[in-house]
Amino acid sequence: PFRQLIPATGGIDFSPLVALLVIMLVNSLVVRILLIII
Repeated sequence: PFRQLIPATGGIDFSPLVALLVIMLVNSLVVRILLIII
């Protein structure tokens, strides 16, 4: 899904990097929410 949003720049595909960043952000948010709940 990320490849449709972000065009490959100079032959380099940044979509795996963006996907990883999004996963890390979501993960940290989930951890914060869980820490608040507990």
